[in-house]
Amino acid sequence: FERAAEELEASITLLPSDVRVFVSLADAQLALGRFEDAREVLERASLAAPTDWTVLSRRGQLAVATGSLREAANHFEAALRAGSPLLLDRVNLGIALLNLNELRRARAVFEEARATAPDAADPCYGLGLTEELAGNRAGAEAFYREALARDPQHGDARARLENLSGG
Repeated sequence: FERAAEELEASITLLPSDVRVFVSLADAQLALGRFEDAREVLERASLAAPTDWTVLSRRGQLAVATGSLREAANHFEAALRAGSPLLLDRVNLGIALLNLNELRRARAVFEEARATAPDAADPCYGLGLTEELAGNRAGAEAFYREALARDPQHGDARARLENLSGG
């Protein structure tokens, strides 16, 4: 990643308005744990393309990595409004909202994700977390089972279900 980051940084001088280069460099910086460098790159990308969903999505990922959950939720919401097709942005928004203890909003986001991607396990897992945090054990178990039905290898859903079941 180190060499890729250097090459991408050089590319920015050649292609200063190509948002894809900024996003790729930010991805490399995030992977290296260079959060301040990634923040700087994403700020530059935001100046070039303030409503680009890929930039907004990466800003959300950076905010999660640095523990800024309100900022993360705001960026993921903006990415979705800007047309992000990524289920991951919707799921990440739901997780951020859960961590902010906004259970109703999180539930609505996960329900929308579930409707958008009916075969995906992560929205069901998110709904399970929401129900578990709301104190609805039976509801949580049902959603974890649904996540496992969609993806039998979903380790997080399996672990939560086993924890709730006492096994």
